[in-house]
Amino acid sequence: MDLLRSFTVLIFVSIVFAACAHRATNTGVAGGESRNVSSTPSTSPTPLPEIAIPLEAGKTMFKVNCAQCHKESGIGGEVEIQGKKLSPADLTGEKVRKMSDEDILQTAIEGKADKGMPSFKEKLHPEAIELVIEYIREVLQKQPANTGTDTR
Repeated sequence: MDLLRSFTVLIFVSIVFAACAHRATNTGVAGGESRNVSSTPSTSPTPLPEIAIPLEAGKTMFKVNCAQCHKESGIGGEVEIQGKKLSPADLTGEKVRKMSDEDILQTAIEGKADKGMPSFKEKLHPEAIELVIEYIREVLQKQPANTGTDTR
């Protein structure tokens, strides 16, 4: 059963990454019409397909994109990445717990170059980042999503 579940998650993640990499040139609108979108490739990923198990998807994306720096537990701490010593934030700590989901989303999208946090705007669609945030909140922090304001 675990093998089947792992295989299903792997296929789902492959679909998500393929969808994020795909760049559409026409977007359907209501009534079956199409509207032309610039033929110049978009710099933002396409929307994600429907997700059956959001926390599993968030967990997988966290492991692929975040765990190298923040560790699988989310506690961060000193790491060496590409020869640079970094001290990524503790995603389970009070400071991040108090941040709104929107503030965490913007940090992931824009990054914090001075702290070594890369921008994920070219790699992950905002909806994918929201799945990662949901995983961080519910599994790593063991609390519901926080839509309040940032208290930094």
